[in-house]
Amino acid sequence: MSPRWATAGVFLVNGAGVGTLLPHLPYLRGELGVSKGVLGLCLLTMLNAANTTVQLSDGLVSVEVKVPAKRSHVIVNRLAEGFATVPTV
Repeated sequence: MSPRWATAGVFLVNGAGVGTLLPHLPYLRGELGVSKGVLGLCLLTMLNAANTTVQLSDGLVSVEVKVPAKRSHVIVNRLAEGFATVPTV
């Protein structure tokens, strides 16, 4: 399997996972009895955990692919900044 198809598969599975989680957020909020702020904080914690994992995994990447790994950090950090600044209703 080529790296391109493997990457596409990972994004497909991730998109399907998020796509099935987001419509259930109002139900989860009601079942857990938490406010919108607490639920938002939980989602932000998930994002920060993913961002931290990417940064910590940089040390495990071999020297040959270190530059693309750094580029991915820039992309993930930009996305994290964008999600962190989205106003809540």
